[in-house]
Amino acid sequence: MEKLFGVPLPTLMFVLSGIFIVTMLIVIAMALRNPVMLKLGIRPISRRPGMTALIIIGVMLSTIIISAAFGTADTLSYSIRDIGINGLGTIDEIVISARAQEGDQFGQSFISMERYEEIRADLAGDDRIDGIMPQFTQNVPAVNPAEDLSEGQLNLLGINPSLLGGFGGMKLASGGNADLQNLGPNETFINEDASEELDLRSGGELEIYVEDGAKRFAVKGVLEDGGFAGISPTMIISLERAQEMFDRTGQITSIIISNRGDQLTGNELSDEVTKDLRVKFTDRETASRLKDLLNDDVFLKALELERDTSVGEDRKERLTEVLTGIRAPDLTDDLIDALADTEISGVIQDVLDSDEMRDIQREATTLFSELAEMNVLDIKNDILRGAEQAGTAISVFFLTFSTFSIASGILLIFLIFVLLAGARKSEMGMARAVGAKRRNLIEMFVFEGTAYALVSAAIGVLLGLAVSALMVGTLNSIFSSFEDDFTLQLHFTLPTIVVSYCLGMIITFATVGISAYRVSYLNIVAAVRNLPENLVPVDPPGFLSRLLDVVKGIFRPFLFLWRALRFLIRRDFVPSVLHVIFALVWLTVIVWVVDILIQLFKLVWPYLLQGWLLFVIGAGLTTASVLVPPLERAALFGGGVSLALAGIGLSARAFLARGDMSPAFLDRIVFTTTGIAILVFWALPSSILETLLGDIVDDLQGDVDIMFVSGIAMVGAAVWTVMYNADLILQGLHFITSRLRQLRPVLVTAIAYPLSSKFRTGLTLAMFALVIFTLTVMSVLTDTFGTQFVETRVATGGWDIEGSVNFTTPIDDIRSEINGIDNVDISSFEAIGGYTQIPMQVREIEADDQEWNGLRFLAADDGYLESSEYDFKLIADGFGSTTEDVFEAMRNDPSLVVISGSLLSDTQGEQGEQISRVFHEVGYDDESMSPIEIELREPNTRVETTLTVIGVIDRVHDTGFVGLGMIGSKTAVDEAAPFPIPITTYRFRVNDLDESKDIARNIERAFLENGMQTVVLDEVLRENLAALRGFFRLFTGFMALGLFVGIAALGVVSTRAVVERRQQIGMLRAVGYRRDMIQLSFLIESSFVAVLGIIIGTVLGLVLSYNAVLDIRDSEGLDTIQYAIPWIQMIIILGVTYLFSLLATYIPARQASKVYPAEALRYE
Repeated sequence: MEKLFGVPLPTLMFVLSGIFIVTMLIVIAMALRNPVMLKLGIRPISRRPGMTALIIIGVMLSTIIISAAFGTADTLSYSIRDIGINGLGTIDEIVISARAQEGDQFGQSFISMERYEEIRADLAGDDRIDGIMPQFTQNVPAVNPAEDLSEGQLNLLGINPSLLGGFGGMKLASGGNADLQNLGPNETFINEDASEELDLRSGGELEIYVEDGAKRFAVKGVLEDGGFAGISPTMIISLERAQEMFDRTGQITSIIISNRGDQLTGNELSDEVTKDLRVKFTDRETASRLKDLLNDDVFLKALELERDTSVGEDRKERLTEVLTGIRAPDLTDDLIDALADTEISGVIQDVLDSDEMRDIQREATTLFSELAEMNVLDIKNDILRGAEQAGTAISVFFLTFSTFSIASGILLIFLIFVLLAGARKSEMGMARAVGAKRRNLIEMFVFEGTAYALVSAAIGVLLGLAVSALMVGTLNSIFSSFEDDFTLQLHFTLPTIVVSYCLGMIITFATVGISAYRVSYLNIVAAVRNLPENLVPVDPPGFLSRLLDVVKGIFRPFLFLWRALRFLIRRDFVPSVLHVIFALVWLTVIVWVVDILIQLFKLVWPYLLQGWLLFVIGAGLTTASVLVPPLERAALFGGGVSLALAGIGLSARAFLARGDMSPAFLDRIVFTTTGIAILVFWALPSSILETLLGDIVDDLQGDVDIMFVSGIAMVGAAVWTVMYNADLILQGLHFITSRLRQLRPVLVTAIAYPLSSKFRTGLTLAMFALVIFTLTVMSVLTDTFGTQFVETRVATGGWDIEGSVNFTTPIDDIRSEINGIDNVDISSFEAIGGYTQIPMQVREIEADDQEWNGLRFLAADDGYLESSEYDFKLIADGFGSTTEDVFEAMRNDPSLVVISGSLLSDTQGEQGEQISRVFHEVGYDDESMSPIEIELREPNTRVETTLTVIGVIDRVHDTGFVGLGMIGSKTAVDEAAPFPIPITTYRFRVNDLDESKDIARNIERAFLENGMQTVVLDEVLRENLAALRGFFRLFTGFMALGLFVGIAALGVVSTRAVVERRQQIGMLRAVGYRRDMIQLSFLIESSFVAVLGIIIGTVLGLVLSYNAVLDIRDSEGLDTIQYAIPWIQMIIILGVTYLFSLLATYIPARQASKVYPAEALRYE
C-alpha cells in the first residue's frame, strides 16, 4: 500500500513520526521542568501491576484495530502488485487496434504486419524502449491425450523468438534458459499453469483444436509463469506457425512493448512512453476539432466540478491536464494523451451528459470514435494503480466499519482516566492545597498516560498484525472456493507498521490529554475530604478571559520566545531552553493549529451548552445538505437534525432553569424528551420521511457514513435517556424484588451503585451499545442479503446447467450433435438454448440524453427465447401479458428486445460518482410501459441498428447472470457485426435435477474438441452466496474486536470499584452481608451494565437494519429481499459477550468478597 486517503504512505509516516517525536519532546521537556510530577505520575504503574496490565489491554485495542486494517490492506496491495509485476514480467505496454478491419473476427481485431513494421521502424531510435514484439493470440480447446485431461480456454501465443532479447528471454521451470530459437513447427512450450492443469510434462504431447481440425504438438519444455508465459494456462509457438494455423498470414493481434530496465524500473518510464505512443497514433486534426468543441464555458465549469469532487488523485491530475490543454492556444501532447485515455474520455462523455450540452455530446461521441488508430494500454501501471486502490479501499473499508470500535476504545481511555482521577481525588486535592497548580495535575496524568500509550501501542501493533494474518488466512480460504490462481501473500511494510504505531500512540495521547484536562478541574476542599462534586466548575471563565486565551493561542510561539528571553536575562538557562523548544514545537504548525482550535472551542463552549449555537450549527448542516450539491449526504442531513434537536433541548433547559423547577426534574424532562425525539427521527423509515418532507430528502445520498452517524446519535440519545431516568429503574427493581427477601438487598445495592455514577456508567453503556449496534446491523444485513438468492431456476430463468465453448471452435447444431453421442441422451433435457454475450452500445431515440451507454447484449437463438422462464416486471402495451407472449413476439420479429431491470436503476461507478439511467422513458416501478425505440451500435464498426424494447425483466433474475444486460435475437445483431457471431454459451434444463452433475460432466467430455466447460448453476449460486456470507462474517468478526473494549471497561470499573468501595464493603459485611452476597452483588452490577448495553445496541441495531432493508428493497426494486434476523448467530454473539463480561468481573468480585470488615472499616 503506497497511499492512504490520497496521501503517500512514506509522507504520512514522516508526518506522524514528526508529530510523535514532537509529542515526546513536549513530554520530556515537561518532565525535565517538573521531575516531581513525573515521579508522582509513573509511581502507580509499578505499585499496581494487575491494574496496569488491565489498563494497557484497554488502551491498546484501538491500535490493534488500526494495525489489523492496515496490515490486511498492505497484504492485498502487495499481492495484486506481485501479480502485475511477476505476471507481466518486462512487459510494460500493449498496443491493440482501435478500429475494426475487414476480416476481423468475433472478439478480436487484427493489425497488419506492414503496419507493425512501420511502428517498429518509427520506434527504433527510442532509447526508452528495449523490446518490441508482434504477438498473435487465440484461445483454443486443448487435450492431453495420455491422461484424457482438457482445458477449454488454453491461451495460444505466437511470438518471434528472435526478438526476445529486449524482454530478458524466458526461463524454464526446472531452471536455465528456454531455447525458443530452434522451436519446430509442431513443437511448443507450455507454462506451469498449463502443465498442472493438463498434467503434462516435457516430452509429452498436446492436442489442440482449431477450425480445420486437431493439431498435435510435442511439449519441448515447461516455462516459468510470468511475462509472455502468462499466469493462466498458456502454450507458446512461433508467430509464423500461429498465423498459418488460423489462416492469418501477415496479421497479428497486438504489439508488446518493454521499456528500458527490469520489470520494476521499466515501469518508471511507462507514463511518458504511453503518452508518446498515444500521440503517434492519434489523428491531430480530429484531436484539434475535439479540443475546439470542448472549449465551452459550461463544459469547462462542469469538468472543474467533476475534478474537484473526484476521489482519486491520479484522476484529478488527468482532468487538470484536460482543462489546461483545452484552454491552451495550441494543441498539446498532454491533451492528446488524456483524450486518448479511455478512462478520461469516458469521464468527459459523462460530464457532457446534460440537456444544455446535448449538441456537444453528439459531436464529441463521433470525434472520440475517430480519434485514434490504436489503443495503447498502460497495462502494468493500470495493475499497479489498481493494487494501490484496492489496498486503500480495504483499509478505508475496515477502518470505516470499525469506527465504532475505535470510538469505543477512545471512550474507554477516557473512562480509565476518569476512574484514576476519582481514585486519587484526595491525593490531587492535597497536592493543590500545598501549592500545585492545575497544569501540574495535567502533567501528572500525561506522564502516566504516555507510559501506558508507549507500551500499549507497541503491543497493539504486534497483536494487530497477528489479527491481520488470521484475516488473510480466512480470505484465502474464501478466494479458494472460486479462484484457484489468486492467493494473498502475507506482507507488511515498515511505513504501515510505523503509521499504525504512531496513530495508536497519537490517538491515545490526545485522549489522555483531554481526559487530564477534564479531571484537573476540582474543588480543593471537596477533593481533600473525598466528597462527591461536579468535576466541571460551576462558574466558567468569562468571555473576555476566553477571548484572551484565543489571542494567546494565536501568538503562543512568540510568547514562548518572549519568556525564553526573560529567563535568559535572569540567567535561568534551563527554563529558557525549554521555552525555545516549546516555541519550535508550536512552529511546526500542526500543534499551533490544534492549540488555536482548542481555545476557539473553549470560547464557544458555554454557548453550545446554552443550546442556541448548537441549534444554529445543526440547522446550518441540514440546510447545506439540502441546498449544496456536493454535500447532499443523508448522514450530514441526519447529523444536522440531531444537533438541532439537541440544541432545542438545551435551549429549553436554559429557559426553564429560570423558574422554580428543580434541576434534577428539569434535566429529566429535557434530556428524556430530546433523547426520544432523536430516537424517533432515526427510527422513522425513509418512506415516511419522504412523505413528511417531500422533495427535500429525495436527492440525499447514503453510504456507510450514515451507519456511523446514526449509530452515534441513536446510542447517545438512548444512553442519556436511560441515565436521566435511572431512579425510575431503581424504583422498578424495588417493586419487582419486594417479595425476594434474600435476593433483594443484593439486587438493590448492585443496581444502586452504577446508577449513582451516571457519567461512568453512561460511558460504559455507550461502549457496549455502540459495538453491539454495529454487530447487530452487520449480522442482520448479512443474513438478509442471503434471502435474495431464490431458487436456482427462478434466478436463472429456468436453466440448470451452463456450458461455454471456445469461439474459434463453435458447435453448429448442438441438438443434432448430442443425438450422436453415446453417453448423453437427448431425452435427459427438457430444453436447450444458446446465446453469445456481445459488448454493444445503446441509446434511446426519443430521449434527451443521446449518450451511447455500454451494455451486454445476449444474442440468443430461438431455443433460448422459446424456453427461458424469466418473470417480467413490465410488458409493453400490445405485446401480451405473459413471458411466453413476449418471447414469441421476439422470435417472430428480431427487432424486438427486452432489458434487465437493473438498467432502470442508478448505480455507483468505480470512483463513487453517479451514473445516469440507461433508459429514461420508463421507471422500474411504473404500472405500464409503451414500446421504446432504441439504437444499438457495434463499438468497432459503428454500425447502428434500430430495435424496440418491449419488456423489463424482474430484478430477481439479476443473480442469474442477466443483470445490466439486454436480451434479443441473434439475428438482430448479425448484420451490425463485421464478422460471423457464433453461439458461445449454452443453457440446459434437465428433467432430473439429481442428475445435473453427471449430465454436465458428460456434456463437457463429449465436446472437448469445442472447448466445452460446464457448470451446474445451482452450485455457482451457492458458492457465490457462501463467499458473500464469508466476507460479511469476516467483517463482522473484525468488528467484534470492539467487544473487548466493553469487556475491558467492565473489568476496569469493577477493579476500581473494589478499591473505591472498600469501606462500604466493610460496612455491608458488618451489617450481615455474607461473602457470596458481596461477590454476587458485583457480578449483578456488571451484568446490569452489560445487559443494558446489549439491549440498547441490539434494539437500535434491529431498528436501523430494518429501515436499511426497506430502503434497499424500495430503491433497488429487490422484492425478494426479506428482513431476516440470524437468531442463532445473535444469541451466540450476545451470549459470549455477556459471558466474557462476567469473567472480567469475576476476579474483582472475588477480591471484594474477601475483604474483612474490621480491616475495611479502618481503611483510608
